[in-house]
Amino acid sequence: MLTLYTADGSVVATDDNSLDGHDALITYTVPTGEGGQYLVEVSGARTGEDRGEYLLSVEGASGPVAAFEVTGSNIADGAGLLDYPDTYRIDLSAPVLQTSVDAADLTINGVAADSVTVIDVDTLEFSIASVVTGDGLYTVEIAAGALTSIGNQPIEAVTATFTADATAPTVIASTLSEGDVQEEGDLLVEIMFSETLAAEVLGSEDLVLVDSNGDILRHRQLFL
Repeated sequence: MLTLYTADGSVVATDDNSLDGHDALITYTVPTGEGGQYLVEVSGARTGEDRGEYLLSVEGASGPVAAFEVTGSNIADGAGLLDYPDTYRIDLSAPVLQTSVDAADLTINGVAADSVTVIDVDTLEFSIASVVTGDGLYTVEIAAGALTSIGNQPIEAVTATFTADATAPTVIASTLSEGDVQEEGDLLVEIMFSETLAAEVLGSEDLVLVDSNGDILRHRQLFL
């Protein structure tokens, strides 16, 4: 059954499968001066075996067509991950035409996903396990038009990134060597690491001065 509402919830037209007992059609002419947003509701008149998929088509509307786009994913754009993920899941703004779905619709660093699973009408999960190349930046892309909604809208292009970093940084050089004897006074030590550190989480507690027994003498108060 189809029901057509105005923006304030008033019913202006209905049809209960008048075409052939299975399909409904509403023909409605918007009165002069009453243009605006209208809502179409599709409801089931029966239950059980009569439930199933349906296609809703609107013709003659002059308003803009809503974009078909990715509205979310299980990995946020720009995320930093300790481990490379096995899957990349996307949520879509409308039901996807399943015949348009293919693993190659999504690429990681230009390489197609291994496979894709339809989770529900507007959610896809791509397997990307084999694309891993180690630590580093990964770029996720879906080309414009790679997917199509059931309303025949091509998807808008998507580009997102995430970083996988499973290897902890290590000290690769220092101006202070094991066993060095230093004179009294200020001591400046430069330590170089195997990769860039996250400056926002560094603190004075990260570097300590200990004696030969392993007892902490004091925390270093300043990072340069």
